[in-house]
Amino acid sequence: MKDLKSKFGFWSRYTEVKDQFLPFAFSETNSSISDETGNLLLYFNGCDIANGRHEILENGSGFNAGIPGDFECPKNYGYPGPYQSALILPRPSQPLSQYVFYIRYDNLPTKIESSLLYAETDLTTSRGKVLYKDKHALTDSVVTLAGLTAVKHSNLEDWWIVMARRYTNRYARLLVTSDGLIEYPDIAIGLDSILSGGQASFSPDGTKYMRYTPKGLMVMDFDRNAGLLYNSRFLSLVPQGVYFGATFSPNNRFIYLSDHTKIYQVDTWEEELNLELIAEWDGYEFEGWRVLFGMMQNGPDCRIYVASLNCLNFVHIIMNPDEKGVACNVVQRALELKSSNCGFPHFPNFRLGTSEPYCDPDKVVVTGTNLLFEAEETLKIFPNPSSGDFTITSEDVMSSVDVYDIHSNKILHQITDTNKTSISLLQQHSGIYFVHIRYKNNKQHAVRKIVLIP
Repeated sequence: MKDLKSKFGFWSRYTEVKDQFLPFAFSETNSSISDETGNLLLYFNGCDIANGRHEILENGSGFNAGIPGDFECPKNYGYPGPYQSALILPRPSQPLSQYVFYIRYDNLPTKIESSLLYAETDLTTSRGKVLYKDKHALTDSVVTLAGLTAVKHSNLEDWWIVMARRYTNRYARLLVTSDGLIEYPDIAIGLDSILSGGQASFSPDGTKYMRYTPKGLMVMDFDRNAGLLYNSRFLSLVPQGVYFGATFSPNNRFIYLSDHTKIYQVDTWEEELNLELIAEWDGYEFEGWRVLFGMMQNGPDCRIYVASLNCLNFVHIIMNPDEKGVACNVVQRALELKSSNCGFPHFPNFRLGTSEPYCDPDKVVVTGTNLLFEAEETLKIFPNPSSGDFTITSEDVMSSVDVYDIHSNKILHQITDTNKTSISLLQQHSGIYFVHIRYKNNKQHAVRKIVLIP
């Protein structure tokens, strides 16, 4: 059984969405990893793990053995865990080896038992293989069901994993090294945790850690050298259920929280943490389902992607998350996918401490799932740079031309039915703009960057 999924790609000029048939489907349990140049290496749904050629690895099935896994995994829909219940990290100094961390739970007669497990993969062979799986990562492996995240150690090689314990205020700590896992003593800080719900993440610079739970938002400082949490702050907010999201802004200042029908912004620079409402559900329904706000994930284009609840095929986007208040520009249903989407993989900041920026705001988001192509030889825009007037030529007949500023605001829409047209930006400020061209066959798009000079 193969499953059609929409695949995000972030290339030099644009954000692309493609269709891809996969060997298995996903529920909320979802993790993936690419190499340093962006080539897909692995993806994992809690039951099976596949390589970048969409082949299940040797020994790559049968994860999460237990009552839920044994019942759900044969259906090929993925393990029914919550958001952020799986994470793939590279084994330090070993680029062809990865650790796969995941949370297994068992519905026992009187309680739900959840544990942090891990596996290791080896990609030295063409197909790749799983060396072992379902190993306990902690001596006392009981943790909450959600919020699995990591941050680089100050040595920029190893990784810290911080995981909340259930029904206490203790946090488990693991250091992932080239020699294996090192368990550190738990830290007790802040309020007690409950079983599940919400998200956790580190700020892009690694100095802060936050958890958004059914009790509210907890924000703490973090020492990447010693792995210490300290200076805990709390903001009370009772979300509508357990499927809600949170993440930091790229500039480390703001935290965004989703609560089904609302999105809030929290300014961590303020002395007191406060909620600022920045978006409310606009009432749109799809086939009888409300298209609400769920899990959040930062993109390499400096935007925040918000999954819709109920596994619908829409993605909301916070276009300018570094801006305070409603200027952050929440666009509901900015992307429509061809397949359902329950959530996203959670990614730590792999670029922390490197020469690469955390994200690139010059990328443009193009909505839709049709093919985008480069057409380097056939599409020309000239002069570029220009003081206002641009000519566009192509061997293929164009149907429309849209121009966006660097904040993804559309400033021009022009209908055409020819392979040569002109656009004028004489009324715009100098700077970088993006031209989005649709072609007559309605199956191809192209995006180009242009520069407007004084």
